[in-house]
Amino acid sequence: MGHANAARILSPHLGLSEGKPNATFAFHNVLGFAVELYLKAFLSGRGWTVEQLADQKYAHKLDALLTASVQAGLFDYAGLPNVRPSALERVVQIIGPRFADYSYRYIDDDNNRYDYVESGEYLWPILDDLHVRIENSGVRVSLSA
Repeated sequence: MGHANAARILSPHLGLSEGKPNATFAFHNVLGFAVELYLKAFLSGRGWTVEQLADQKYAHKLDALLTASVQAGLFDYAGLPNVRPSALERVVQIIGPRFADYSYRYIDDDNNRYDYVESGEYLWPILDDLHVRIENSGVRVSLSA
């Protein structure tokens, strides 16, 4: 939840075209961590051990974590009524590859050969939906947990 809140704080400061690449990379980095940790919290609630969650095939690999979460029933739990599971899948498609290879962490844009999340307008309901689904699964997600 802390990383999701950090992404919200950084959101107004985005803009590669306005010469703000550091904020844009920081935003995508904390966004990736938010998704990663939400999914790991869900899997932990389904009985995954720390060792399983730390396995290299899941370390910073949002696509693998999302696949495992879906197989563990993530979308069987109620979320927000107007958010489709495909929205989270799309965010993972956009940021997953460069989050996994640390491009956002080390401010390496590979000559801008990949996509960025363009707007928080759609992103915040997606993160809120993920949060709700995880809490509906019985996992408490909070800053004081």
